[in-house]
Amino acid sequence: MVTVGMGPLDALRSGTSIAADLMRLEDQGRVRSGNAADLLVVAGDPSKDITAASDRKNHRMIMKNGITVVGSLAAPEPKIARAAE
Repeated sequence: MVTVGMGPLDALRSGTSIAADLMRLEDQGRVRSGNAADLLVVAGDPSKDITAASDRKNHRMIMKNGITVVGSLAAPEPKIARAAE
């Protein structure tokens, strides 16, 4: 959708809340209490740069029905440079 001129935020809405509304799925498409907890957590801001969501290297966690199935929200281990011996 973005490649044909739609803005990133509009593309995200089209695939989430707008799609849920069209299918009359009242408990899906939005992050709020009582809704189905299916989430994709990414590095970056997909509302500004859609590749944060579309590029798998940015994917940090997937949650399905409230259960984490891939990844975690834990901070990555810092990389420590080793001194030359």
